[in-house]
Amino acid sequence: FRPLSQEESRREIAFPNEIFLITYAGRLDERKGLDILLKAMQLADNPVIQAVIVGGPPSNKPFLSRADLSREPYQKYITMVDEYGLEKQVTFTGGKPQDQLAPYYCAGDVTVVPSQYEPFSIPALEALACGSCVIASRSSGLKSTVKENHVGTLFEPGSAEQLAEKIKIFYDQPELKKELRENARPYVEENFSWMSVAQEVSRVYQELIAQTGSIQDPA
Repeated sequence: FRPLSQEESRREIAFPNEIFLITYAGRLDERKGLDILLKAMQLADNPVIQAVIVGGPPSNKPFLSRADLSREPYQKYITMVDEYGLEKQVTFTGGKPQDQLAPYYCAGDVTVVPSQYEPFSIPALEALACGSCVIASRSSGLKSTVKENHVGTLFEPGSAEQLAEKIKIFYDQPELKKELRENARPYVEENFSWMSVAQEVSRVYQELIAQTGSIQDPA
């Protein structure tokens, strides 16, 4: 996962440059909050805002057909898409292997992680490593993974209204989006690379040793 050209990434996944693209990558179960993202897009009420949904059973198709979407786990979400009038704004790709995800993160203007509960969130880190800013729910591990106003922003879990407002902020303020995107990769390298994680683990052990004076075998 590394930054790639946004223009080339959009060309690779067949999205035009003139739209504002949201990337969602993850499972399609209720806990992940895709329904919140769809409702937020309805509330944002802007046809320029589109979303690419990467998740579900593995597929080698670039986009899923209407017949594909009539089956689980997509049926619930495509019903919402129809109800909200988002047919021209939401695209489902099916599940993609790890080595194919980077262009989706790089193509997006933002990555949205709307989970109701999330202990850590690998997709958020993958997106940041690709240079994407992240809009995430203020839930569990995401509060520490996504540094607010530095690499992204947070909203209350389950609040489609707040998510819609955050999306509109990034749409209306391209310079803010650009600044946060530039911060994303260095932030991941500093805080979540194997080297930084090893250094943090070492620091914890050094603090424990300092507190106890020495580590002795029990008698």
